[in-house]
Amino acid sequence: MEKNKEAFCKIQYLLSKNFFHELNSCGVEYAVVKGCPLAYYKTGSPGSRLSSDIDILISRRDIDKVTGLLEANGFRSSYVLSRKERIMLVSNSHQIPAYFKSLGKCNVQMDVNFDLFWGEYKGKRIEVSEFLNGTVELDIFGCRIRTLPPLKCMVQIILHHYKEANSLYHLTGHIAIRRRMFEDIYVLCKRYPEELSVDRMYEVCDRYGILPYAYYMFYYTRQVYDDAALDGYLEALCTEEGRRLLGCYGLSDQERRAWRISFSERLDADLSKMIESELSLEDREKLERNRGLFG
Repeated sequence: MEKNKEAFCKIQYLLSKNFFHELNSCGVEYAVVKGCPLAYYKTGSPGSRLSSDIDILISRRDIDKVTGLLEANGFRSSYVLSRKERIMLVSNSHQIPAYFKSLGKCNVQMDVNFDLFWGEYKGKRIEVSEFLNGTVELDIFGCRIRTLPPLKCMVQIILHHYKEANSLYHLTGHIAIRRRMFEDIYVLCKRYPEELSVDRMYEVCDRYGILPYAYYMFYYTRQVYDDAALDGYLEALCTEEGRRLLGCYGLSDQERRAWRISFSERLDADLSKMIESELSLEDREKLERNRGLFG
C-alpha cells in the first residue's frame, strides 16, 4: 500500500513537472498545500500520504496567468466557465473548477485555490499575496515546488480542515470529518515544537483573525489524542466564538445548525443522510449549483 501511495504521487508530479518549472520561472507567487508537502512535514517522506490531487494556492490576480500555464502544459478544465460564472466564482468562492492532465492511464488533478477562507466567510480575509511571502523550496520526486513553512502550513490546515468539517457540500458528499484531520494538527505540533509553540500559534492566529477556528480544531484534536500537552493551546486559543462553534456545523450563520449526535459518532462516519434531512430549499439549490461546477 505504501509503495502504491508513493508511485501515485510520483506520477502526479511527473505529469506536472513542466508546469511547475514554468510557474517557478514566471514570477508568480504560489504554494503547493496539503498533499505531498504536508506528508513531508509529518513523516519526512512526501509519498507517505495518498492524495487524489495537487492543490496550489495563488493570488486572485494571478488566476489567468496560472490557468494559461496549465493549459499550455496539457491541462484541461473540468468545467468551462461562462464569463458570468467566472466572475461569480472569483468573487464568492475560494477556487475554480479543477484542471486535469492525462497520459495513457496516468492522470493528475490540479486544484487552483485563491483564498484561504470559504465563500460564506464574512470577516476580514487574509491577503494571499502577503501570506505567500516566505515560501520554501521543496523537491518532490525530482519536481521543484514551493510550499508554506510549518507555521503558515498550520494556518492553512486549520482553515481547510474546519471548512471540510463544516461545509454542507462536503458533509453531504463524502465522509468529511476524518481522524486524519486531527492527526495533521497533532503530528505537526509534535514535530515542530518551536515553530508551532503555543505563543507562536496564538500570535499568528490572532494576527490573521482565526482564533475561533484554531480553537475548534485544537479542541477536537484533544478529543482524539489524550495528550495534556495540547491543553496549553486550548487555553491560549479559546474565545467565546470558538466555544460557540463546537456544537454546530455549517459555514455561515444562515446555514449553521446544532449537531444532534456526539463528536465520537461524527468521526469517520457517513453523515450525508442525516445532513440532507435538515437542508433548507436554499441549501439544496446552493449544493446543486456547486456540484454542477465542482462535481
